[in-house]
Amino acid sequence: MSLDINLIAVFAAAIATFLFGALWYSPLLFLEAWAKEAAINTDQNLGSPVRVFGLTFLSTLFSSAMLSLVLYHETTAWFGALKGAGVGAFFVMASLGINYQFAQCSFKQWLIDGGFHVGRFAIMGFIIGGWLY
Repeated sequence: MSLDINLIAVFAAAIATFLFGALWYSPLLFLEAWAKEAAINTDQNLGSPVRVFGLTFLSTLFSSAMLSLVLYHETTAWFGALKGAGVGAFFVMASLGINYQFAQCSFKQWLIDGGFHVGRFAIMGFIIGGWLY
């Protein structure tokens, strides 16, 4: 069996969700609330931007490629978005919930971080699912 994925759709979905993350964790949306819950000072240097954003994009690209395999040849954007949101909610957000309980993170932080993953996988699924092969 040959698994031929649409690399252009995978790359487009990765770019779109990378930008979604920039918006989600910006001062316009959840940066202040997230930083407060995570006890992070946003004025502090959090490391090399090339490393942080490079690894973030690479991880996003891997997630997008794997979702493409999960959606393998699904051709509706809305089905892809629904399946992507399910992956975000029931795999990623639920898994974060386990770690966050043991790390004693707040419910609010879990909602912010988990909500991001539901949104990003829904966007990935919409793009990949709607992109004709």
